Amino acid sequence: MKPIINWQELMKIVLPSPKPPGNGESPWMSRAFADMYNRMSALERTHTTNQVECMGIRPEDTVLDSGCGPGRLSVPLAKRAKSVTSLDFNPYCLEHVRENAAKEGVKNITPVLKDWTTVTPEEIGTFDVVVCSRSAGLSDFERLSSFSRRIVAVVSWGDGPNIPMILGEIFKGTSSKENPSRNRFHDRRFGFNMMFNTVYDLGFAPNVRYVEDGFTADFASRDEAYEHILPLGEVDKDKVDIFKANLEPYLTIKTDGTVTFLRKTESVVMWWDVNHRQ
Repeated sequence: MKPIINWQELMKIVLPSPKPPGNGESPWMSRAFADMYNRMSALERTHTTNQVECMGIRPEDTVLDSGCGPGRLSVPLAKRAKSVTSLDFNPYCLEHVRENAAKEGVKNITPVLKDWTTVTPEEIGTFDVVVCSRSAGLSDFERLSSFSRRIVAVVSWGDGPNIPMILGEIFKGTSSKENPSRNRFHDRRFGFNMMFNTVYDLGFAPNVRYVEDGFTADFASRDEAYEHILPLGEVDKDKVDIFKANLEPYLTIKTDGTVTFLRKTESVVMWWDVNHRQ
């Protein structure tokens, strides 16, 4: 049955996916992007568990983490699954995957340097579970499903701010090179609901769970917190005080003098059984 609204096409307009790497000049291919995302992933580590627990990973499962970034999901998934294939087109992200896996003593991750938009199941195989979080795979759920033998699980932002918006808050007014894309407002009419409707219209029966998310870390002092978070953006020398003032609402000073950074947000996990289709 043909859907009344073509949610897939609407998603392409409202939520365009990253362009393929092409000549390698895309910012998504840079070391700076990989390093930024790795630092943000470390801050999200505590809350990432909430997402992984929704996915029903079994010890015998093989998992594909499409658009894996620095391995934010790959590493905790590998602790639950038989194996994880971490696919990304940014080689610097895959460097972080290897480093983060080694730190956790995880040895069942295979990094694969390929572009999700062109790779095929014939090249890398199929998997029990295919996972995609906030990356290019979200633009084509049919394609994601073609790599899975059992479950596809995707992670997107809920009603809370995403990473560009959070960084926009922290670094607002701190640099003459301010990135306008970080100051976008969130319009829930054009968010996760489109993804759900797209999967539903493909004939699948999607399950949905909203989970608490956030970015957090403990520091010995305010200065240590400033030093850790400052590399995530640009701050002119004469605007350091603005950066500190922007960060202050997310810092809590404990009785022992230590400092906790916490910026809460929300994520949505959606998963479906590829064998249950109308």
